[in-house]
Amino acid sequence: MATAFAIITSRDWALSPSAPKACRALVHRSQSFESVVRQLCAKVKVVRVRRNKARSADGYFRAHVKVRVPRRSCTVFHSARSGYRAQYYRGIAYGERANAFAVSALAHAIHGQLRDTRLMTKEWIERSLLGHDSKVWIHQGLWLRHSRRRDRLLVVKRWMREVSSKDKKRRKLARWATLLPQQENAIDIKGTFLTNDGEPLPFNPKQGRSKQLHDLGFT
Repeated sequence: MATAFAIITSRDWALSPSAPKACRALVHRSQSFESVVRQLCAKVKVVRVRRNKARSADGYFRAHVKVRVPRRSCTVFHSARSGYRAQYYRGIAYGERANAFAVSALAHAIHGQLRDTRLMTKEWIERSLLGHDSKVWIHQGLWLRHSRRRDRLLVVKRWMREVSSKDKKRRKLARWATLLPQQENAIDIKGTFLTNDGEPLPFNPKQGRSKQLHDLGFT
């Protein structure tokens, strides 16, 4: 299988013995990240477009687009051994390349669904989405807010070690990393912060994101 991205071994990408058989087959299936993203984009539908204001700099905003995708595709994208988090597990450079690949693919897939809004033109939305600091992430819905211990199915050793960290935030993120959502069907695309004239924010407001994903499996 030719791929420019990582496929983590099933042994390293360990699942709890209580993980359902169907879930195990989905998460451990051998497929490339390119294929994972193609499946995500095949039936993508825009459900909400918002403008977010930068907290760290006045006069900068980003497009935030929520899209609906098939549930199985969402599960694979977030949690499979060749998915988004698996790329960051392999290395920060892998993760950042995978993020850029997914952002570009999704932005192009929804091109025909975007429209001008009261605050943003379609051109500005796309410029924000395709900016250098744009990112994608699974929508953090009910699966996160109402999670239980029995939902902790992904037991990657590096991340599991942080579950007992002395740092409260690291413990929380590491626990969330063990969650393997199977009912979520939405992805958030968060663009780069721009001025109204389209000039990008000169710094990344969340510079530690990639390292968090590598070390903890969540951000």
